[in-house]
Amino acid sequence: MAVQFFQHAPLVPGQHHADEYLGQAEIRTYAYIHDGDERIAQQAALIALENAAELFLYQPAEFLLSDGSTHGVKIRNPSAGSGQILSEGSRGALQQTIASVEAAGEWSLRIFGYLRKKPRGVLRYFRINDPYRLISLLVLMVLASLPLLIDPPDITLQEIRDMVVGERVGNKILYIDLVDRTPPLMAVADGVLNLLFGRSLLARHLLALIILFFQASYFAVLLIHNRAYNENTYVPSLIFGLLCFLSFDLLSVTPELLGATVLLFALNSIFKEIEFRIDKDSIMLNLGLFIGLASLFVLSYAIFLPGTIVILAFFARSTFRKLLLVVLGFFLVHGILLTLYYYYGQPEELWRNFYLAHLDQTRSLDVGLRTLMYLAAVPLFFFLVSLLMLTREAHFTRYQSQLFQVLFIWLIVAATEALLSPGIAPHSFITVLPPLAYFIGHFLLLIRRKRISEFMLWVFIVGILGGSYAIRKGFIQGTDYSRLFATASPYQERIKGKDVMVVGHDPGLYRYNSLGGGFFDWDLSREYFEHPEFYEHVIRMNNAFNEDPPEVIIDERGLMPAVMDRLPMVARHYRRDSTTYWRRESLSR
Repeated sequence: MAVQFFQHAPLVPGQHHADEYLGQAEIRTYAYIHDGDERIAQQAALIALENAAELFLYQPAEFLLSDGSTHGVKIRNPSAGSGQILSEGSRGALQQTIASVEAAGEWSLRIFGYLRKKPRGVLRYFRINDPYRLISLLVLMVLASLPLLIDPPDITLQEIRDMVVGERVGNKILYIDLVDRTPPLMAVADGVLNLLFGRSLLARHLLALIILFFQASYFAVLLIHNRAYNENTYVPSLIFGLLCFLSFDLLSVTPELLGATVLLFALNSIFKEIEFRIDKDSIMLNLGLFIGLASLFVLSYAIFLPGTIVILAFFARSTFRKLLLVVLGFFLVHGILLTLYYYYGQPEELWRNFYLAHLDQTRSLDVGLRTLMYLAAVPLFFFLVSLLMLTREAHFTRYQSQLFQVLFIWLIVAATEALLSPGIAPHSFITVLPPLAYFIGHFLLLIRRKRISEFMLWVFIVGILGGSYAIRKGFIQGTDYSRLFATASPYQERIKGKDVMVVGHDPGLYRYNSLGGGFFDWDLSREYFEHPEFYEHVIRMNNAFNEDPPEVIIDERGLMPAVMDRLPMVARHYRRDSTTYWRRESLSR
């Protein structure tokens, strides 16, 4: 027995003559079983055994059963070609085809009875090229996020910073009135988040989930549109969505999350340039703009500029003029930002508090090294196995081979950026997720035995979700997330709901308080308090106290007496109590 295909108007169950179907507009693809030559029969032998799932692949089709009914599935032509296609006018051939299906009788019932009884696997489900699979992906991501939403971790330092900056960026000019190193576009995003959600962590986590779902969906559609696989499939979106739960801090609206979203648009532009190589300057200019915008979320994302130039030079053979357009687009974004601060008359504050502050920032691990190793174990294992499989089993077209190499270089650049970032944390590696999803998806699709591929997918799911939960809850010894969180402030019991200025480093105090005075980042603010003898510093602090006077000042470093001596009009409004200065108006309330 063998399986072949033909295209025709819809076949109605219970009707068995070709004449009844001709002349209809809609055309469908059908598979039928019949006695064929030896070559096709050998291919069909696989289908008659437990590997019946081999059928569930490329093209939408319906199997004809011996009773005249149809069974809608996704199928793959087992022969090397596109299958036997019978034209609508081939009446005799079509009648012979249907007769062959009827003659198959017992064989068709046995094969398709097995298919009907066999439960649909997760991998097989997402393997189908159906955009509605993305709805199922969203459901799965919501279910995977429930442990984090129901039992959320404590607020992180990054989340405290985003809340404080968002509350003040609306009425202060970043870097001038608000002394902090938050990137410009992230500060704008913080302001929007504060306007929409206030300090609600749940709302921010749900928004992060939506953004992650968009990234997973966009990347899968990107691969389908650019024919990165031999089949159109949503398996990469599933892998991407699962990788998003590698660590709880990925489910947070961070600069890395927003910047990585913009980089996906840049990756799409790279694919367009490699595939078409058309003389369209807008693609290259947009590519530079996307990388520039991403670097205004995370400055270290600028490393993708030289990485992109290398990719374009080797795989798109772009001309020098086109490469200059990419560079122009990148610096155009930063040029607009610099022009804006020239307008405010303070370009040096932009340079000092944004560019230099990030370039001079000390590199450190925000989580323990062992924690990172445990988190990376499962995806790293699957990635290495996928490389081994792809080099041995994959059969790429020339264009697919180029995309493979492009994503490998993108992975190297992303990993380098994450390792060079100032505070290395799991969410620093979010730009690694797209290429990882691509390679791991290839690995699962190349496994010929579907039961094994399904088993490997479940190993991946349990490893990612189970490992993340075990590490977060401390079930695995040696893991440490403590540096991601703010330590409890010794003042938080008696100071709540106030506008506070901390002369020192106590970010935990801002969990239940707002910023007053505009000096938030202590590493950038300390020179004003340590050197009040400079006229520029005195003017800066006097303006801060007059425009946004804090209700409470915490003087951890003992520097406020020297400041108050030079600002007598400010000193008269405060009453000192050890290391705490209380604004007199707040005491009289």
